[in-house]
Formats: sequence, C-alpha cells, structure tokens
Amino acid sequence: MNTLRFMKKSLPLVKYLILALSLLGFVREAQATRLAAWDFTGAVAPATQAATIFDANLDSANTITRGSGAAASAGGVSFRTVGFKNDGISTANQDYFQVTLSAGTGKTLSLTSIDGVVTGTATFAASPGVTMQYAYSLDGTTYTLIGSPFVTIGTAQVCPQVVLSGVPALQNVADGTTIYLRFYASGQTATGGWGYFSSAAGVYGLDIGGTIGTAGGGGAGFIQVETQADGSGTVVPAQSVTSGNAITVYAISRDASSNFVANVAPDSWGLIGLTGGAASGDLVVSGDSKSAVFTGHKIGTAQIQVNASGLNSTPSGVISVTVGAATQVRVESAADGSGTVVSAQNIYIGHTLTAYAIRRDASTNFVDNAAATWSLTSITGGVVSG
Repeated sequence: MNTLRFMKKSLPLVKYLILALSLLGFVREAQATRLAAWDFTGAVAPATQAATIFDANLDSANTITRGSGAAASAGGVSFRTVGFKNDGISTANQDYFQVTLSAGTGKTLSLTSIDGVVTGTATFAASPGVTMQYAYSLDGTTYTLIGSPFVTIGTAQVCPQVVLSGVPALQNVADGTTIYLRFYASGQTATGGWGYFSSAAGVYGLDIGGTIGTAGGGGAGFIQVETQADGSGTVVPAQSVTSGNAITVYAISRDASSNFVANVAPDSWGLIGLTGGAASGDLVVSGDSKSAVFTGHKIGTAQIQVNASGLNSTPSGVISVTVGAATQVRVESAADGSGTVVSAQNIYIGHTLTAYAIRRDASTNFVDNAAATWSLTSITGGVVSG
C-alpha cells in the first residue's frame, strides 16, 4: 500500500528351473484364447510353415512367411534365417518373419499377447545379446513398432511376453481388415542364424493369444470426453489448468463393455456447470469435430460435454482454471484485487488517496498485492514527489 498526500540377493536355481519348464511348455504367461500357434518340431529350413493351431473363426492364411531378406536357413526344429543382421531394428528392414490374422465374416478380432521361443548360432546371440521387436500394420504398408525392444542372451531362450491388449489398434478389429505382424531381430554378427524353435513336440515356438467377438455386439453404446484419440486414454479427470494453458480432449465412443469403438465427430460440444469467469468461448472445436481444445482464461470452473444422438454421454471432470504467472502490475483501488485501476480524479488539498500495487496475469486475473517501487510521473503545478 502507498498513501499519496497532497501536501540382492539372487536365486539362479529358480531362474533356470523356470527356463527349463518354459522350454518344455509347462510355464506360460496367462493370456486369452490361443488363436494361432506354431510347433516347429520336424521343420528343416522351411520357406513357410502352416500353423499347428489356427482358430476356426480366422479367415486369413495360416502360414508364417518371410521378408525378402530373411531366406530360410538350416537348423532343426526351427524357423530361422541367416538374414538377420547386426544393423538394428527398423520397419524398413526386409529381414523379418510375418503372420497375418483376420476375423471371419461377422466377427471381430482382438489380440492380447505374443509368446515366443528363439534360438540360433551362439555367435549371433553372444552378449550383449539379440535385440527383437514386433511391429503391426492394418494395411500391409505402414508398420508401427510395438512397445520397446526386448533382448535375450544365448541360444534356446524364452522371449518376454509381448502384451497387445494395450494396443488400441489391435482391439475389436472388424472382419475385412487384416492384421499384419512382423518379427525383427538384430544380433552380434552380420549373418547369424536366428529364429523360432520348438524344443519338443507340443511346444509352440510362436504363440499368439486373443479373442474373437461378434460384430454388432460391440457397437457404440455411449460417448465420453477422453484424453487420447486412439481409445488408450480415460475420461478427462478433474484437474487444474493454469490461465493461459490448454488441454486437448477427444470425443470417444465405446460399446456397452467399454471397449473402444472410434474417435467420433459428435453432434455438439459444449461447456456445462460454468462458474466464475469460465466462458463457452474457452472451448474451441477442431475442424473435424473429433477433438477440442480448452484454454484457461478467467478463473472459474467448467466441465466439457459432448452429445451424440442415441448415445449416453459422460462429461469431463471439473476443470478449474487457476491464476497464471504475473505479467503486469497496476495501480488499483483495492488490495484484494476486487478494485480497478485508479481513475482520473480530483483530490482536495489536505485529503489523501490510498492506492495498491496489484499484479495480474495475462488474462488480468488477480495474482497478489505486491511490494513495489513507487513514484509520481507527469508532475505539474505544486505537486511534489515527497
């Protein structure tokens, strides 16, 4: 305020026991229905190989095939190649193994996991080991790597299970769409032999889990405001947004079991439960109407709502706009920010005017009554700075 007066411990035995049981087919991570699996017992340098198990509701080819850079190579009870190199993992590489899966007419396909057992030449698998990774495509042209690469050291290794249930693009895939899965590997030599193998009859060198659903059973049942466009997010939670900052939200439709259906263009977007200075203009809808950006301006609260004919709607949590960083200081009439800039006025001799240094953010929200350096400007007549 200023007054102007005018005047470790390890367990190696357990580890090796688990590995041994895994190779014999006794240990396996839990997954949904086994959709496709390959037992490579008896295989000797096959160019392709038909699946040992292939769900009757799948209508794609049941074979595992090779990229042009992964020609068949010798190695009993295995599906391998000397085409894998030591040049890293890339979807541009032509040294890969490939499987295709698609649901039959009237069905949907969801993938949950991939399990594998691999082997090859000792030099290729020497420490620091062989790096491996899967990729998927829904058009056979553009491939997306799944998760992070995994590494094994040495031959006859059980791969870590690759979980697919968290990949939205591989859930509830309709009939007529083929899922392409590719396996890439990069080891310690430029021409090392490497691939899937089965240690005994009944052991699956490659095992893909998932579920088959009925088309129509997963139609949209409700729509809600979520955090991700691909269905991997959640309903936008209650949160604070600093004035001047923004969040992007998406209109997501789901079926009665909460399975992701699509990122849709709803009939309308809007803000509900407005309080304080929050205003409908804080929400700007994208050109395709599938997403919107909420930008905090004035302090207040709101919820983001979407509406679509025939669908129940779940709004966002309460979005609270909080004060931003101070960008300006003003001479105002009240210490708590409830005043205004001190206006032009006449002060009689002997009278006083109390004014306050008020800091505000870019949207003029009150920040605080700050200590400031004070002075008089544009002095005329008998007014003095003291």
